[in-house]
Amino acid sequence: GARLEVTAGEKTLHVPVVRMTSFGGCNDPRLHVGLGDATTVDVVVVWPDGERSAFPGLASETLWRLDRAEAKAVAVPLKRLGAADR
Repeated sequence: GARLEVTAGEKTLHVPVVRMTSFGGCNDPRLHVGLGDATTVDVVVVWPDGERSAFPGLASETLWRLDRAEAKAVAVPLKRLGAADR
């Protein structure tokens, strides 16, 4: 599968995208990466065919959809649950 190279400051994390880990099961396709105090990160996606896509300067505390075909990162709004939703 694909993998991410997430760089925050001097530290680079290598995060594999794992979609299935057992028969009939699957993992959430969203990846959560702990960034410490970093406010922005540079992300490189290494796709299964070896192609690389760079997404520099992404803000932390944001859910991003990384679009290979458009070569862009799109912020995805997060729904905050209120008391009525619980």
